[in-house]
Amino acid sequence: MFRKDSPTVPDIYIFREASDKWKISSNGQIHDIYSYGFAVRIGLLSFLELDYTQLREEIKNHDIRTTFPVDAFIDAGLSHGSPHWVDCALNWLEAAKKEQTLKFQPALLRIIENKKI
Repeated sequence: MFRKDSPTVPDIYIFREASDKWKISSNGQIHDIYSYGFAVRIGLLSFLELDYTQLREEIKNHDIRTTFPVDAFIDAGLSHGSPHWVDCALNWLEAAKKEQTLKFQPALLRIIENKKI
């Protein structure tokens, strides 16, 4: 089992079950990473503080790169609305595979529209 603690929030960590499903533990409650509830989204944001390139290397060493739900983290940051989290998500998106960019095109267009004067 792979486990990664939040870099900034105690009692929050992500892990991969033997079934390859990714979960997040927040204050002792386990949630599916793709459940998109409030606790999940807030928990995912804290991981955006990590350098994605370093995290990717750590994941690569555990042979789980193909199952890592990078899109859930990026989505949480892009949809939060805070300039800080959007910027963190964009950093992850830049470091992620090119195919991730197309998936987030609608969110990226929204950000561009909101930045127009």
